[in-house]
Amino acid sequence: MKSKGLFIISALIIILLSVHEPISAQDDLEAIDQVRMDFNAASSESDAEALAELLDIDAVWMPPGHEPVVGREAIKAYYAKRFAEQRSDIRLHPGPIQLMEERAELHSSFSRIDAAGSDHSPHIFSGNYMWILKKQEDNTWKVTRDIWNEVPENAELSNALDLVEIFSGLTAAERKILKPAADLRLAKAGEQITEQGTSPGKMFIIMDGKAGVWREGNLVTTLSGQFIIGETEFLNKLPMFVDVIIQDETELIVLDNEVLTGLMEKHPRIGYVIMHELAVMEALRLRETTISSFSSAQ
Repeated sequence: MKSKGLFIISALIIILLSVHEPISAQDDLEAIDQVRMDFNAASSESDAEALAELLDIDAVWMPPGHEPVVGREAIKAYYAKRFAEQRSDIRLHPGPIQLMEERAELHSSFSRIDAAGSDHSPHIFSGNYMWILKKQEDNTWKVTRDIWNEVPENAELSNALDLVEIFSGLTAAERKILKPAADLRLAKAGEQITEQGTSPGKMFIIMDGKAGVWREGNLVTTLSGQFIIGETEFLNKLPMFVDVIIQDETELIVLDNEVLTGLMEKHPRIGYVIMHELAVMEALRLRETTISSFSSAQ
């Protein structure tokens, strides 16, 4: 009887150990976003095989102006051909994810740099995408539907980037590479573009305007001309130290820090030029602050 009891207890222990903890919604969200990042990495390496591993066997791709591409193998062949003809670096940006039991939906914006021809001149595209993902039997997620639209590069943004002082050391082709990280818009007078204590994940380039810098409700200084907001936070990854409020309507370039960092890592010379210019800017600012402190002390 004693050995029979031990057998039953052992069997129960084995059953309990074999039961997996239920996968939480947060686990699913993180797993789905990892699929997005893995897709970006596969595209960056022009690896159609790795990209296909992220797809459901019955996946359907719906490119703009193209017949649907049906099935994992057909989609792999689609990208293998594309990567053989040109370098095509796709960046799917993170976005909201909606879980629907065994399905999930993810939509956001994307950017793509195509480089083809003997000179490998880059052509920039951007747009929006929507993924439907399917949960597999092993609880992993794979993409089962992809649909997107796209528009060619923005000429106005190109012209604005050409005028940015910290990009003056870049070639015209290198400045075009920055476009997926940049957005050009009009900032209205009275618009607050940063808030003290928050991390916007962006830098702001005022093209030619005026803005007030505030801290704890007090006006610290007024900036005018072309200037950058958020570069210190970009360098040290800390929250904003001040509030910045636009005083005169002006064109504004918004740089996405995550996308910009990825481009700088992928194109080291671009990263070097930008980091050098930011370092010079911060050194001059520190020098001015030091001189002002000495003057006040005297």
